[in-house]
Amino acid sequence: MAARRLAAVVTVAVAALAADAAPAMADALVYRCGPNVCKAAPNGTGKQRLTTDGKPGGPLYAWVSASADGSRLAVVNATFAYVLDGKGRRITGRLPRGGVDVIAEIAPDGTQVATVELLPEITPAPVGSPPGTPGLSGFVPYMFVMNADGSGREATARVVVDMTWLGARLVRTDTSDTDPFAYGICLLVTNIDFQCERDVARDPTQDLFNPAFSPDGALAAVVRSPSTTIGAGPIVLYDAATGAPVRRLVGGENTQPTWSPDGRRIAFERGGDIYVARATGAPRERRVLKRGEQPTWTSAAACKARRPRVRVRGRSALVSACAAQPGRLTVTLLRAGRRVARRTVTAVTGGRLTVRLRRPSGARAGELRARVTSR
Repeated sequence: MAARRLAAVVTVAVAALAADAAPAMADALVYRCGPNVCKAAPNGTGKQRLTTDGKPGGPLYAWVSASADGSRLAVVNATFAYVLDGKGRRITGRLPRGGVDVIAEIAPDGTQVATVELLPEITPAPVGSPPGTPGLSGFVPYMFVMNADGSGREATARVVVDMTWLGARLVRTDTSDTDPFAYGICLLVTNIDFQCERDVARDPTQDLFNPAFSPDGALAAVVRSPSTTIGAGPIVLYDAATGAPVRRLVGGENTQPTWSPDGRRIAFERGGDIYVARATGAPRERRVLKRGEQPTWTSAAACKARRPRVRVRGRSALVSACAAQPGRLTVTLLRAGRRVARRTVTAVTGGRLTVRLRRPSGARAGELRARVTSR
């Protein structure tokens, strides 16, 4: 009997270790790796190259974003935007454009893509120029939004340096009305409206870039960039309802913050490497990937939620169940439809795991069923 109990304990321990060690089971970072697109676990293990057609000095992937579950990617390759599946295969041709694509951001649900394109435009001559002075020709960044297949394309805003999605809504950079006319981040009235509804992050003297929102939409992590290092700087958390700063997360020259699906951590790029810091308390930042850029944190179901399997081992009932995502699971053991045991466990990464419960005296495996609920 003692040997059976020991075997049951070992079975549970091995299953728990397997769940902890499986880096590709649920959360993942999609990022640019040199000229291509890669994916890895948030701790830097399990690296996979999703694309192979990017070439140094040739057509390369200059931008990547991902849907919340990582099943759809929007990329810019050789100044054109495309949509890929979660394995890096193209599922669209070139998305329609009017100029040079520089940004392609896919919506969290994967149904729409917003782009920033450089369009040729002639602006009026500066005030005070002699009569007849020709206008200045150049490129102006415009933002567009379209369905993921390229249909329904609409112009959304003009002079947009950066943008992203807040749920199903678009946000973009917006210049202040007062000197030094710093860039803030605003929420559009609608996704096809040039006008801002309200600020979600604003600093009167410094530019803000690379907005990323917590899963509940309450906080915006942005790069606050001094004029000496345009586009890079400390990552600061802002109250998305008021646009006011809450606190600085990390210092240094950082870019491209992205939130973990549970809202507890933020990944970001610094110096061509990818770091992860805690979003609450002391940041405790650490480098997880060398030579990685522009991370996007995704989370997908790690296993199929089939009916839990119950096995009997001595005085224990072993329930094998699916934790489709990281989080808390309550496993209830039933006999003749009545609860006889229950246990709540935490799945660190998602995936299949085994939970040990006390077996009712005399109960056989065929008499027991299990119910699994997530929190």
